[in-house]
Amino acid sequence: MARVISCSATTEQVIARTKTQTRRRGWWTDKKGRRLVLPGDQLQIVDKAMGLKKGQKPNRLALVEVVDVRRERLCDITPADVVAEGFPDWTTAEFIAFFTAEMGGSYNQELTVIEWRYLPAKFYITNEERPRPIDPYTFGGAAAAGMARPRLARRGGA
Repeated sequence: MARVISCSATTEQVIARTKTQTRRRGWWTDKKGRRLVLPGDQLQIVDKAMGLKKGQKPNRLALVEVVDVRRERLCDITPADVVAEGFPDWTTAEFIAFFTAEMGGSYNQELTVIEWRYLPAKFYITNEERPRPIDPYTFGGAAAAGMARPRLARRGGA
């Protein structure tokens, strides 16, 4: 299962498929020192992952495969990196100002840079468009054929 990553400040760039890298505070190792993201991992990009209201689900924007993960300071971003972040008309200074305004921190903070490639679109529709799953035992499936719903065995014996 793909790990979820939010790109709420760059949703338009993800939808347009012009964003192929992101910078994150953290996202390098967990509390036990294990790397969190490695090349080959899949990430599910969503519009928003935190601060959702009860029952609200994020909109899936894209499924990507990580091709590179590295650590670098924000001030070391190159013009090519700014383009890969989805901002072809911005300077590095404009991107640094945007990043620090959106995410906080300073221009020389060390960040995790995650680069990816987009996987073929399969299920990238908004929650409003997503069909509800059909229970085969109540809608034309086993129930229509006269079959009973399977019973789950109880724990601890009979």
